[in-house]
Amino acid sequence: MDIPAGGNLDLCEAFLSKGVRAWRGDAKAWSAKFDEPIETFGADKDLLIGIQGDASGSVYVKSSHGWLNRTYENELQSYKVSGRDDVDLLQTALEYQGVELVAWSRENGVVVVQTKTSDTRGDIDISAAGVIHLESDGRISYTVEERSYAGTSSSRCPLGYESDLADGKPRSAREWLKSTQQTPFPYAIVRLIQCLTVPGLAPDMVVTAQDGFDFGKDWEYFIRNFAGGHGGISSAHLRTPAIFSGKGVVATGDVVEFATAEDVGASLHTLLLGPLDSDDALPSLQFMEYRKDDDDIIAAAYRANANTTGGESYAQDLLRGTPISCITGHG
Repeated sequence: MDIPAGGNLDLCEAFLSKGVRAWRGDAKAWSAKFDEPIETFGADKDLLIGIQGDASGSVYVKSSHGWLNRTYENELQSYKVSGRDDVDLLQTALEYQGVELVAWSRENGVVVVQTKTSDTRGDIDISAAGVIHLESDGRISYTVEERSYAGTSSSRCPLGYESDLADGKPRSAREWLKSTQQTPFPYAIVRLIQCLTVPGLAPDMVVTAQDGFDFGKDWEYFIRNFAGGHGGISSAHLRTPAIFSGKGVVATGDVVEFATAEDVGASLHTLLLGPLDSDDALPSLQFMEYRKDDDDIIAAAYRANANTTGGESYAQDLLRGTPISCITGHG
């Protein structure tokens, strides 16, 4: 991070400048129980920000119905602030220096994302809106909606994907991993859906920083302004090489072009402890031999989280429009 030039930022400043009562979580946690209701420290706040690895933040917004309800796109765009005109929280975040990406939810399992680029003169270019749809079978589709900003329309894909990936065709998590691995935001479709639809914990907005910036100003408890950020969803934060060798590793010299952290974990488990729920898993680096499309993360997660009221998957529950609390009354 370029701290002298202002690369070390506090995301709260963007919202405080509009009269929105924002608070950023402490960098220390003396208890891991997560049993303190949000009302105890959010009663006099409009917005709470949790930082992940400095370069991204989960933003929780107090809706017109209180903290225990999700705040969706319409209210985020016209947020009521006492004694002031309504505030567009999405545009406020996008315009703030150092911000690269903002994502949020519409109702019924739909996530929207926009990105920003800026030049040395401070001129900014805000992309079109990428719309991510969670299908009832756990697959995910993606389209791009043209958006206008400062009198200029944009059809630029916020994630830098080719037009054939914005065709609205449902794809599995594994297909999205394969088709986006060389883009500026690999696997972002899946990661954003996972983050913004998780039951009971989903934030109302996700904000990430541009290269050279983070949201950790005066935040790190022990090391203060740490000049290095992580935790974003751009390629610079995700692409990591790994080399395996030694006893039990098949020395074929093969290269696995793409894999998730879950894949690496499954392979290490197979290598050291034996197969993971599969008879054909082998102690090698051939991840794809036993991670099948029908076992992809999204579909499996929603099958495991069957809705107790009707035995349907969480994906189906979202699509039906049942309100989902972003934070439970227990923490």
